[in-house]
Amino acid sequence: MRLPDKVTAYGESVFPSLIQVGLLIRRNQHIRVSDVCRSVNGIGVADCFQALDALFALGMIELDSQKEDIRYVD
Repeated sequence: MRLPDKVTAYGESVFPSLIQVGLLIRRNQHIRVSDVCRSVNGIGVADCFQALDALFALGMIELDSQKEDIRYVD
């Protein structure tokens, strides 16, 4: 996961992707994992999954493996 530091600028870190992905999931409440990365413009698949990993680790999203969707946790 790329975090901002002296070498890595904020815009090149995972934080902008994290915000975009988090807002998308929050807006939709339930969204399929495959639709998340397709719906967010301007980020690659690797950045999308890094953002999903971070949101999951922070407890902001839950994954339903049966339905294959992600839910935003309030």
